[in-house]
Amino acid sequence: MKKPSWILCAALAAGVAAPVFAADFSCPAHPQAQWLKPSDFIKKVEDQGYSVREFDTKHDCYKIEGTDKAGQRVKVYFDTVSAKPLMSKPAH
Repeated sequence: MKKPSWILCAALAAGVAAPVFAADFSCPAHPQAQWLKPSDFIKKVEDQGYSVREFDTKHDCYKIEGTDKAGQRVKVYFDTVSAKPLMSKPAH
């Protein structure tokens, strides 16, 4: 019995999308001893105009979900040492 073609398409799309997303940006790999403490990082990010709703560490980056200066919901990846934004995208 043949599987529906949409299952194959969905599986291929999922397999292709992940590497493309990962190639869009990269986080510098700093020794953890150099990383900003989470409380210091959040203060720096708030000073940049972000409001932090969720905080996490992902792929050698600090990641927040919250709002930007314009009040738009965003997901932003930051350098763990400088708190420089590396990639931002709308949050859903």
